[in-house]
Amino acid sequence: MGNMFFVNPWSVFLLPYKRHHSTEWYLYALKYGQMLLKKLAKYLLFGSALDIFSIKWGIAQGLKMKIDPRNRSLRILGLDEYEVFPVYKKYAPLTNIYIDLGSSDGYYPLIYRKLNPQGNIYSFDSNPVLLNEQPANFTLNGFDIDNLHLFNKFVSDESHNNHISLDEVIEVKQQQIFIKIDIEGAEWKALNGMRNLLTSNNCILLIETHSKELEENCLFFLGLLNFECVIIRKGWWRWLFPEKRVLPHNRWFLAKKRVEIK
Repeated sequence: MGNMFFVNPWSVFLLPYKRHHSTEWYLYALKYGQMLLKKLAKYLLFGSALDIFSIKWGIAQGLKMKIDPRNRSLRILGLDEYEVFPVYKKYAPLTNIYIDLGSSDGYYPLIYRKLNPQGNIYSFDSNPVLLNEQPANFTLNGFDIDNLHLFNKFVSDESHNNHISLDEVIEVKQQQIFIKIDIEGAEWKALNGMRNLLTSNNCILLIETHSKELEENCLFFLGLLNFECVIIRKGWWRWLFPEKRVLPHNRWFLAKKRVEIK
């Protein structure tokens, strides 16, 4: 009688297993239970409303941003795309121009500015959110926005309507340039539209590709321009802090000139 009112919370998820004796149902129940526990942990740690958060750890530690904890909890912790942080730490201080294709709310421009207070930043995104959120996030951290240049355009290999090519926007030579590209499948077209920029300057590129074919095309293109490319592997600890990756092939690589321009 003493146990008649006790209910095992996991029994809800294990019912399909007990009913069908199916391993697949059992694994599904465990996965669903883990998801609910993660959502509960996010809510208890960060709440559920868009708010200003200070990033806890990593190279972005101390930066303040408006963040929605429901889908950006890893960013609050400083673990969002943590694998690329060594690239920023090494190359951001060595360059005088930073170009961000797919910059969104300005997360990576903020990291660059923290590591390099003087460099010029060219920030591109097709979402108009960048026009308001990026300056707001820069101001929130006390960063000057005089050398923050915003472009609410798609970056491609030609300029027309709401598309733009880098060769028609940034005409410089013999500069040290750090370029980050994450534009959901348009990486090759963007590279083709910055050929002059790549051949006339010392460029470091950090690129996220969104298919195997696209990755191979980008690697081949950069190889023709005398770039050496290295795939950035995911951290072993991603099993504990996984990122939401919808596509089966979605990863970063680093590209740098084999021989620098003098």
